[in-house]
Amino acid sequence: ELDSVSFSRAGLAAQERYELDVFEQLAQESLVIHSEALSQVEDADFAEEAAKLASSQVLAAGAMAALVKSGEIHLEQVEALLEGVEEQQAAE
Repeated sequence: ELDSVSFSRAGLAAQERYELDVFEQLAQESLVIHSEALSQVEDADFAEEAAKLASSQVLAAGAMAALVKSGEIHLEQVEALLEGVEEQQAAE
């Protein structure tokens, strides 16, 4: 009967060990899945911020180009105005 009890205990211990291994493996797999998901979220956040930065840089470059062109147009208008004044003074 002692052998029967020992055999039963060994069987229960083996079953418990198997179940614990399964739960540990599930926990490790869950950790890997969550880590991968977090990594994907971080990658998506980084990509979004990179896209926003690129967009801001394009808008800033466009604004600078518009400012330069505006200055050129203003300079041309001032030059034309001065030429008109010089022509008017020469005509008098």
